[in-house]
Amino acid sequence: MIPFALTASYRATQLDDLWGIPVVADLRGGLAYYVWWMKGPSGSLSKICTDGTMDSDCEGNKAYGGTLGFQGTLGLSIRAERIDRDAARSMRNSGIYHAGFYAELMTAVVNGFGSDKKLSVGDNTWFAGFDFEF
Repeated sequence: MIPFALTASYRATQLDDLWGIPVVADLRGGLAYYVWWMKGPSGSLSKICTDGTMDSDCEGNKAYGGTLGFQGTLGLSIRAERIDRDAARSMRNSGIYHAGFYAELMTAVVNGFGSDKKLSVGDNTWFAGFDFEF
């Protein structure tokens, strides 16, 4: 499966910019299109035989396609450079403006907008890590 998404995002940096509270929230959402395919044990593309048999030479539908839907992400990051002012000044001199930790929760509803004829491939997932802003 290869997921594609066209999203718009908003980062709320006002708490840090205006009052020095090192918390940044972000919101992202948009359209998603997931390309998918399934392979059989032999390595060839799987297919569903229309005559009900399991013969490899049967007439049928191959197991590949794409599904359209939407996805949204809610995230929170902590700007860690507030811990040590001297380290923050050194980072800015080298071109890094902010560094910290982040966590995000993403929900993808990729089911052809409720279509019974599309494979439902969306899910919930989370991400966490370090971030650097140049």
